[in-house]
Amino acid sequence: MTCLLGLSVSCRGVRVRYPSPGETQEGIASYYDGEFVGRHTASGEIMDRNRLTAAHRSYAFGTTVRVTNVENGLDTVVTINDRGPFVRGRVIDLTMAGARAIGMVGAGTARVRIEVLSAPPAGAPFWVQIGAFTVPENAVRLSEQFDGWPARVVVEDGWHKVRLGPYSRERDAQIAAAKARKRDVPTMIVVSY
Repeated sequence: MTCLLGLSVSCRGVRVRYPSPGETQEGIASYYDGEFVGRHTASGEIMDRNRLTAAHRSYAFGTTVRVTNVENGLDTVVTINDRGPFVRGRVIDLTMAGARAIGMVGAGTARVRIEVLSAPPAGAPFWVQIGAFTVPENAVRLSEQFDGWPARVVVEDGWHKVRLGPYSRERDAQIAAAKARKRDVPTMIVVSY
């Protein structure tokens, strides 16, 4: 299937959206834990039950949302780094940290309101990050191991980050991340803007 850039991208059944700040959505939230902990998320990050991250079917990776439990008023801010939930009628899967923050662990689900706080702009490129170092020489050494790949070192917040890309489609970044993981490097997909 061809991916179309613009306000959304459609690839293999996943419709990646670049929502506008202030956009809201209501529905049922659930949380994922157990067997998913320690596994790679769709963005390539390792699922950590103690981080405030979440899975959303369509919001671009890096989108930050406020999730409010409409029954008790508790809220938390999470960053989208995974795809899901894959249960009909559910709009977001939180980590255990997110579920605790809005008081839904006991029930397992809750009616929530999601408000977009920030999101990458439409058409922002996807990158596969394969390392982050405080010592620049280490970043250069890793990038040289990926000779023939579209590797570059970028400096952000004092870190020297090695990234592959850019990729215009999330699916292409996921394929590149899978190939990079075969070289025993950690990967995560980031949207840089």
